[in-house]
Amino acid sequence: MGTVYLNAACAAKTLGAVKDPSFIDLIGKNAGAYYLGSIAEELLCFFDCFSKEENTFVRGIASELKSEGVPLFNKMKNYIGKAPAPERDVLKAYLAGMAADYACDYRTSGYLATIMPSGGTRSEMNEAAVKLDCCVMKEAKELPDLKAALEGIGPEGALAIEKMYSDVINEKRRIIIPDGIIADCLQKLIKALGQKKSLLPIPRPGKEFCYSPCEDTGDLMNSKHRKWTDTNGDISNFSLPEMMGYAARDASKLAVKLLGAADRAIPEENCEFLFRNLR
Repeated sequence: MGTVYLNAACAAKTLGAVKDPSFIDLIGKNAGAYYLGSIAEELLCFFDCFSKEENTFVRGIASELKSEGVPLFNKMKNYIGKAPAPERDVLKAYLAGMAADYACDYRTSGYLATIMPSGGTRSEMNEAAVKLDCCVMKEAKELPDLKAALEGIGPEGALAIEKMYSDVINEKRRIIIPDGIIADCLQKLIKALGQKKSLLPIPRPGKEFCYSPCEDTGDLMNSKHRKWTDTNGDISNFSLPEMMGYAARDASKLAVKLLGAADRAIPEENCEFLFRNLR
């Protein structure tokens, strides 16, 4: 799992690595959709972030979308190819953001598992995630005004993204997601990002974990290059900024190729081969 600001920082770094002027222009006009895509299905976890109980139905959908992996990109690429023209640029920007999310997860998940171990409690996971986002916000050189970008999406953009998810989810599970769910989750995320009492409320039911950015977080960015072992038993000493750099390099190529496939709108064209360097 990534975190909100870590993924946004990777998306910003990805945009800085792309040389294609048409891609840069597209994202410049649809920055909110792009950065929302970098959060991907984790957005749905904000559905209950101000509730006392978690919504297992919505969180189950988020989990299934996450487990879909590369085939989800293929389904969305095909949907974008047949989407109405006014919606297409928003959806393409969102898909590009998802590419940054995928590359970020691929490059950083092994390290994140060492600082946010899955065996920990929900509270421990949330605390580690907030501390990590504190570090990213203090140290990342390329970080957008995320709240302002998301506010620029607007109701039409949110509806276009929701329609795409509805199509994909209905095809997979034959269920209908609640109307307005993307707009609702988006507004809760924006509210969470704007709260003053904590740096970032982690998407979980109940009271959010509050953390002061002036407190000592330890070397979560691994700037001292300590050795760490991932879940596969591989040993590395990469710092998180270095891993983010690799993710941006991967995503800068992947995103442009994905949008090219969406523009061609050939249903039979499988985009899985675009991910061959991320395995």
